[in-house]
Amino acid sequence: MPSSSQFARMRQGFGEKSPEAKAAINIHDFFTLMAVRIVLAQLKSHSAEAHKELMEFVDRNSLNDGDKFCADLMRESPRHKALALRILEVRSSYCKEDFEWDNMQRLAAQVWQTYFFALPYKCC
Repeated sequence: MPSSSQFARMRQGFGEKSPEAKAAINIHDFFTLMAVRIVLAQLKSHSAEAHKELMEFVDRNSLNDGDKFCADLMRESPRHKALALRILEVRSSYCKEDFEWDNMQRLAAQVWQTYFFALPYKCC
């Protein structure tokens, strides 16, 4: 087990956040992207106008920061605020009920093993 000073050195380059904390933020932003895609699919079938408005907003705004995207969407108009609240609701539901956390951990380990063992042979 590394000492606290060794652990602090291992985190260099990650700022104040651990790699796991940074991964959690990335997953959180990914869930926003998934929620936007789900809401767009729902709107496409029953509200062409709302679908068009959300698509236009997505085209003008980055989804790299999910919370900023939703906050900006809420400020756009009352109708956009309702869309943002729907996205937040879907994001929460997706995280709690649909995302397969155990499968992600298994797949991440599988990807790591594949590249760990295959990359040296691909490079040389």
